[in-house]
Amino acid sequence: MDLDRPVTRRRSAVGLLFRLGVRLLTALALVALPFVTLVRGATYLYVERAWPTAAAIAAAAVGAAVVLSVYGAILVRRLTGRARWRFVLQWVAAPTVLVYCGLGLVHLSAANAKTEAVRTEYRTIHPLLRLGLSTWLVVDRDLVATDFDRVPQDYAAMGLDVLTSSRHFVQDDGFAHAMDLRTNGRSGLRNALTQWYFEMMGFDTLRHVGTADHLHVSLGR
Repeated sequence: MDLDRPVTRRRSAVGLLFRLGVRLLTALALVALPFVTLVRGATYLYVERAWPTAAAIAAAAVGAAVVLSVYGAILVRRLTGRARWRFVLQWVAAPTVLVYCGLGLVHLSAANAKTEAVRTEYRTIHPLLRLGLSTWLVVDRDLVATDFDRVPQDYAAMGLDVLTSSRHFVQDDGFAHAMDLRTNGRSGLRNALTQWYFEMMGFDTLRHVGTADHLHVSLGR
């Protein structure tokens, strides 16, 4: 009786699962890279390098377009034998990133806002918060924003002391630098992944209770 065969089969199965896992993680990383380049790149330039908002977003958008161009050029080369990198950049990658940023900066679905009043406040928060939120909504379609900008009277209405340093207030640049996201009714894993995402993208997060349990996300600097 050959006792080595079951061991060999188990090793082969483990090896196959490992290779499949590596390929899956690689695919996920490649899909995520343009989004990470855009959002994390913009927040890094704004928070760490003190770039103006528009310049930070523009530079990060160029980076994301370059990443997409590389992907597109590789695909085109496999299909036609020619990379045509500049063509892909000019006519595919750049327009795609431009439209993506434009939509993310101006539009929030009613399904992702607690109320219509909250939805109308979307453009009052900093563009980088909008870009970060709209990008996560690609993955988490059920996430709901519960609060964006505030005025001192809002704290009194909620029965809370006024926080004069609150980033929910409109800052010197004309935007509020914080938003609250719903955590109730969502699994602990989804809430943890949401918080992890925003932290990895360069935002400050705090899970706390004011009027209800929620995730507070803010932009530093």
